[in-house]
Amino acid sequence: MEAVDRALGIYIKGVSEETTEVDLQSTFSQFGLITETVIKGERGWALVQFADSAAAAAAAGAGVTSIGGCDVEVAARTPPKPREPRDVPASVNLYLKGLDEETTRDEVEETLGGFGEVTSVKLRCEAPPPSSVFRLPGGFPAAPILPCTSRTAPRSI
Repeated sequence: MEAVDRALGIYIKGVSEETTEVDLQSTFSQFGLITETVIKGERGWALVQFADSAAAAAAAGAGVTSIGGCDVEVAARTPPKPREPRDVPASVNLYLKGLDEETTRDEVEETLGGFGEVTSVKLRCEAPPPSSVFRLPGGFPAAPILPCTSRTAPRSI
């Protein structure tokens, strides 16, 4: 994914669900070449991206207050707010779907044990689709999908 240069864009607050790309083009193309528009009318905002920062600055400072009959506020896009790192442990759950009713807890533990210690297994067979929840410490890479039952005797896979 290509990084967006926020200096090339403007933010428009107050647009409606009826606001169109044509509305944005007709309002802002006088400031420069528009390379992209994003309209989230249901959320009341839109973005316009220009080919150069001078066009974006001109559009942000032009004092546009109405688009398509909606009162709007236009501003230069700003850098994203820094986010504090969260002290949240990595997920330790694995959810597998599509297991058949014959899969046992012992089979799951044996098959997935090579990726790390299996601390608990919860099998839940639903129709449709069956699903299972496996809990492993620290997470691990993709595991094979096994054929789910309440029987306890292991069977060969």
